[in-house]
Amino acid sequence: MLDVTLLQPHPVADEEMQWVEANLPMACGTFRAAESTCIEKNLLLHRVICAHEQPSKLFFRVYPRKGEIWAIYNHWNIDWTISGMSTNVQYKLVEIVTDFTQEAGVTVAALVRAEEHDNVFRRQLHEGFWLFMTFKRKELLRFSHRIPSLKITGDQAGGCTSGGSFRVKFSHNGI
Repeated sequence: MLDVTLLQPHPVADEEMQWVEANLPMACGTFRAAESTCIEKNLLLHRVICAHEQPSKLFFRVYPRKGEIWAIYNHWNIDWTISGMSTNVQYKLVEIVTDFTQEAGVTVAALVRAEEHDNVFRRQLHEGFWLFMTFKRKELLRFSHRIPSLKITGDQAGGCTSGGSFRVKFSHNGI
């Protein structure tokens, strides 16, 4: 058993407020401590690393960090509803290339599944260039969840070393 404190979204930007009011899941941003509970250890999907924003008020900031692998919503739309989101949601995996800052946002590299390896992903190339994208704060709602991963070498990845490869551990079939 594991004691955990649940985090509730504390929306700051208008887009975050709209998203939370629509009862949609928020994975990045500012959160506040809610109730504590005890769970089975194997039910924990992923570890959250966050920094105290105001320790006395128990607020936390959770953002993607450089080197992590995250699932982002494919074909994301700020106007989604909970019923629309629960049908046919698809994800794309990205590698976090820069830590998030309020000014610059966060830069990611698109990942694709390595041929003949179900759980190995590598950076996506398009006409010889890696595909990078920068998300500003209001676009962080597109981030769904962190994916446990391990950076692997060419030998471990069957030669798939372009930009680094990652062995990922899926907890569900949505990706």
